[in-house]
Amino acid sequence: MIKKEDVLKAYSGHPGCACGCLGKYYYRKTTQELGTKDRGYKVDDDEVSDVQVRRIVNIMNANWDKVQDFGGCFHFEKSKSRVYTVYTIKENE
Repeated sequence: MIKKEDVLKAYSGHPGCACGCLGKYYYRKTTQELGTKDRGYKVDDDEVSDVQVRRIVNIMNANWDKVQDFGGCFHFEKSKSRVYTVYTIKENE
């Protein structure tokens, strides 16, 4: 199971690409600075949403038997219409 406090960023979007063109990345307020360092440019305030991160984590935890673990990066595809990915802080330290 994923704990919200371990999450650096979470993604929700359509299958096919995870660059952000088919969905959106969300950062927690407490990981905004680390996210800026990780990706090399500023994480703006409009990309920060503890509510959306919690929602994505809850969806993934409710479907834990279908979540793929890539060593700190977790991925879940919901019936070919939506994908969710969570990146943990430990994966990005």
